[in-house]
Amino acid sequence: MGNIFYTYAYLRKGDRTPYYIGKGCGKRAYDSSHNVKVPDDKDRIIFLKQNLTEEEAFNHEKYMIAVLGRKDLGTGILRNMSDGGEGHSNPSPEARRKNAESSRLQYQMGIGIGGFSNEERKEYGLIAARARLDGQWLKDNPEYNGGSLGRTSEQHSADSAKAIKSGCAKYWKSMTEEERYEKRSKQGKKGGAKNKELGLGICGLSFEERSKNSKKKFEDPNFVEKYRERGKKQYAEGKGIASLEARERSRLTNLERTCKEFHVRSPEGKIYKGKGRKPFAREHGLPETSFNNLIRGLNDNCRGWTRVEETEQNSSVDLMQFFE
Repeated sequence: MGNIFYTYAYLRKGDRTPYYIGKGCGKRAYDSSHNVKVPDDKDRIIFLKQNLTEEEAFNHEKYMIAVLGRKDLGTGILRNMSDGGEGHSNPSPEARRKNAESSRLQYQMGIGIGGFSNEERKEYGLIAARARLDGQWLKDNPEYNGGSLGRTSEQHSADSAKAIKSGCAKYWKSMTEEERYEKRSKQGKKGGAKNKELGLGICGLSFEERSKNSKKKFEDPNFVEKYRERGKKQYAEGKGIASLEARERSRLTNLERTCKEFHVRSPEGKIYKGKGRKPFAREHGLPETSFNNLIRGLNDNCRGWTRVEETEQNSSVDLMQFFE
């Protein structure tokens, strides 16, 4: 596998003596899945030897553990629970078969993870996800934290081409643009709820951090121009935010947030509750200015419609809501 391995040590915060010796490659030294706590401070993780073969790394790991000794055996200062040199990073087919058989037995006998209920497995997964987020390596390399962050458009294009070639994208390609939009919306809501629960991605940022990131994006003139052109295209085609459905949903949302609720009585004696004076007036064929003056208390009557006082609102039994 080449000279890609190294040995490393974790140092104590006080006297900076080693408390753990390990061997690995890639980001192993910063991985939180150790039997001991990974140091919070990056400077307390040191590399002893680098550019080693796997065998050389195993041998050096065993040598350092033997020299410094283990606390559990009373021979030294390390918290390692073994003499090192185990756990090959590229197991043989026989070793893989044994591991798979061991997992099957755990599920059959109800021990280990096989003894967990579905709820316990979900909780275990959440704990593992949080532990991964707490790992020092992700803190040092935030661009690798989740999904497409830190990936280039070329990498996305390569993945898409691979999916199409393998047949995984046939279902997606067979969908209409409206069906894709609906599916993306549902997936986005589900993923957003999960991110909020775990504090991942943008959900893990404070309001100030999100504002800072947004302002930084709009400092780039190319970014602003890109979104301006996309908006023009959407309005020209009546898609996305410019679609009739999206515009109506936005209008109703704004009415709900900004308009004050009112109650009026029709000439027939029915009481209506509504928001948005102009839409209500147009719906019932009333002059907008006169109806607005009625709600404001400047007029007592508008074509037979009258304002309902607060004392009557709670006692009304024939209440019809204009906006659902």
